[in-house]
This record gives sequence, C-alpha cells and structure tokens, in this order.
Amino acid sequence: MLKQGNMKLIGFAFLNIVGLLFSMALTGTEILGQGANSGVKTATKFSSSYTDTTKQCKGAEPTFTCKGYGDYRIVMDIGGAFANARVESTKSDFVVNIAERQSVGWNPKVEWRTANGKPFAVIVRADANDENADVPQKIGEILLVKGLAGYERINESLDATSAKANEKAREIADQSFAGGTIEKSGAAQTSAVSLPQMANSVEKFVPAGWMIEQTVSGDLNNDSVPDAAVKLIEKMPAGADQYNPPPRERVLVILLKNADGAFERAAVTDSLLQCTTCGGAFYGLADAPADLEISKGVLILKQEFGSRDATQMTFCFRFDPKVKRFALIGYDKIGTDRNTGDRTSRSTNYLTGVAITESFQYNKKTDKYVKTSTDKSKIITKFKYLEDIDYENFEETSN
Repeated sequence: MLKQGNMKLIGFAFLNIVGLLFSMALTGTEILGQGANSGVKTATKFSSSYTDTTKQCKGAEPTFTCKGYGDYRIVMDIGGAFANARVESTKSDFVVNIAERQSVGWNPKVEWRTANGKPFAVIVRADANDENADVPQKIGEILLVKGLAGYERINESLDATSAKANEKAREIADQSFAGGTIEKSGAAQTSAVSLPQMANSVEKFVPAGWMIEQTVSGDLNNDSVPDAAVKLIEKMPAGADQYNPPPRERVLVILLKNADGAFERAAVTDSLLQCTTCGGAFYGLADAPADLEISKGVLILKQEFGSRDATQMTFCFRFDPKVKRFALIGYDKIGTDRNTGDRTSRSTNYLTGVAITESFQYNKKTDKYVKTSTDKSKIITKFKYLEDIDYENFEETSN
C-alpha cells in the first residue's frame, strides 16, 4: 500500500558513494496471458503441480522433508502443539514460511504455480487459528499465496470458504507475476492499478490518475541498451488548495529495454520514495525531493526530510542477473542537527561488508564542517532487494 511517510528528516550533500560505484514439470489448467496495453505480445503459460504432504514426506519428528518442485523442497517442523511449514531452495539460501501455528496433524496439499514451466509461487490451504491461544484453536480456513525466489512481493491470503477460492488464489498469483500492481491510497478505499509487463513506450506504464515526475536513462543490465527508471506521482486532485496541498504518493518503476525497443517491467516499489509532503518543516509547501540518477550501471536514489534534525538518505542499487532483481549495494545516511551543527554520516558498502561512520562539527568561522572522528566496522552482507525496502523503517533492518 502506498503510505504517507512520517515527517522525519532532511540533509546536506555529502556522500561517500564514489568508491562504491567502482567496487563493485506440469499438470493443471493452463492460462495464456499477454502484456496489457503493450503492443508487444508476450504469451505466458501458467500451470500447476502438487505436493501431497501425506504421501511425499520423509523424516521423523520434529522435522519432515517433503518433495517439492524443481530446486525447491518443503520442510515441516513440529514444535510443541504447533506445526510450521516452509519452502527452501536446494541451491541457495532462499526460504519462505508458507504457514505457521498449525495443528500437529496438519498435512496440506501444496500447489506449485508455474510460468512457462518455472515455479514462482505456492498456494496452500491452512487453518486460521487464534494467535493468542496456547494450542491451535481454529476460527476459519484460509488460502495462503506465497512467492518464491524473485517473487517475494507475492504475499496474499483469502477466505478459503469463499466461492471459487482456489481459482481466485491462482488469479492472485498469476496477476502478480504477469501484471504487477500499484496499490493506490484513497480516502474511502484502496484499489489496485495494474501495470503491463511489456510495452513499446514508457508512457504505457502510467496508470490512470498518475503522471511521470522524472525519468532517467542508462544501461542497468549491461547489454549496452539504455534502460529507464521512472518516478510516478499521483496527479494533483482537482480543486486542491495550493497553500495546503494534499500529500501525493510516488512509485518507482524500472524498465529494461530490449534490442527491439520494447520495455519490460523489471521492478516496481511504492515504499522507497517519500511522498510530496513528507519532507518535514524544512520544505514547507514545496514538494519533498526524491531524486533518481543512473551512473555506471548503478541506480541512485537521494531524498531528504526533517526540520531541526535533518537527514539525507542515498540508496544505490545494481541489477543482479542471477535473480533478475535490483540488489542494494550501498546506503549513505547523513544526519545533521541544524541548531548545534553536529553531523554524523554513515556510508555502508554491502559489496565489501564495510560501514564507515564519521562525526563532524560545523565551524562558523570557516563555514565548513570539521571531521572529529572516524570509525570503520564490518556488517552483515546479505543482500536486500529494491522491492523489499521501506525507507521509513529501513533503519531497523539495515544491518
């Protein structure tokens, strides 16, 4: 869901990113789809395969391992009164929990949803239990739809007793794979706006009610073809008060251009860019910045927010061809107390696993910041990806 950011910070141009830029088999019903509004036909063959955990599991309590699909397996753990299930990759460290706090006798049939023979999501029927109970207390049934590696954004649930629930679950998975969504906030309700998977122009990726605020071009996947990073913004409502403008949300869409000139959607996020009124007191009625740049194959986002305590955040992303996602490779944060002149900067390089923290004090006579300390530390280097990052909560999960 597009969120109005909490007013926090704003900052100054001081970044340590220059060095970073240089360091650097199937059964079921088939559905044929093609990119909406694209002008470029792209058929995707959706299908399903199944794992019956009553017949295809081995082991003994507390852990059972079940036959999966392709490079995936299912692991079921028994702990006390509860059973939990997860999907693991046998070739990477990818793990996704598919159901938790189930009764010990729970043995689901897991549906593997595939696109052109490759699994991208699982669907599982589970009990909806009272989360506060010490033992499983069933209060309903749900269908859980969980994305596999590269499709972690798929995370939905629906009432398993509703009409055509299984069909609806498959539709949710398939639409998330093929169309992507922007959840647009509204005063009365939230509605999903579909984006095409492919189109022959950048403008085709702009849904009704939105407009392009910024487009930057550059080769992001090392194929010598210029790609595009597009910042979408909600249109100003008719009759809006210019002296008290409403917040407008932003969405980042990354498009990879192929040799034929068509654009393919590679990533969409609504949690990385701050809204227009999220800049705090420093920006007043002016739109808070969220600026994009492409340099040497790296996508760079800079944004500022705050009042007395001002912060500048810079995120650097690089395309990972193995998983076809944009990994966070660098993050800079500069915090300044504009009253005392104290400043702290932290530059984190996720490629080298090193973070450098520096402290400064403003000198009125020279009108410059003087460095007072430097500290270098090692960090956990497990990559995070663009769609998974919420700038408002990033501090809690940055290391």
